[in-house]
Amino acid sequence: MEVTTVADLTPEQEPVTVKTAANWCKVAVPVETPEGALTEEGELVLLLIQTAREWCEKYTGLSFGPKTLSVRLSQQGYAGPQSLPYGPYATVTEALDQDGNMIPLEQFGSTWYAEYLKGMSVNNTYKEDYGWGYGFQSAGFFGPDNTYTLTYTAGFPTGTLPRMFRQAVLVLVSEMYNNRDHSVVGTIVAELPINVKTLLDMGRKNVGII
Repeated sequence: MEVTTVADLTPEQEPVTVKTAANWCKVAVPVETPEGALTEEGELVLLLIQTAREWCEKYTGLSFGPKTLSVRLSQQGYAGPQSLPYGPYATVTEALDQDGNMIPLEQFGSTWYAEYLKGMSVNNTYKEDYGWGYGFQSAGFFGPDNTYTLTYTAGFPTGTLPRMFRQAVLVLVSEMYNNRDHSVVGTIVAELPINVKTLLDMGRKNVGII
């Protein structure tokens, strides 16, 4: 499976603002000019916000804001509903077969679940004109192992990210801002502050990524 980010979050869509992160890190110099533009220190804080958010997304399997993604999927092995990577609230906007031909979007189910952890399911129900699920044109599930490319939008709408995820981003930004090298506990190099993983585990996606 190959997942590509087609359009990532804008600075305005990041889960925390540069000012909030600067206050959290107790930055001693201005992060904005009087005109509202970012200073060099502000640009650094924004970079750390983006890096922290991307790490948290990788760890949780969730998108912390609205983005457009593309994923290549294989027919073989998909006999039931599958969860698209980096939900929640995913909606398929384009589907192509291995030859670049458009596949009718009706072949795919898109559901807004009240419980965001459920992500989005792809409907593999048999379709009379197009075979199984992702537009398979063979005689059902046991056909050739073709590949398909889906483009879809996914992620928490701006301003709706759960607070434990926002706090996790802030804690990680602070860790990277105040420790420019690897953090060391005793003689062990720490991968990540334990409290960040604790916060992320509170809402970590509990369905497998296909």
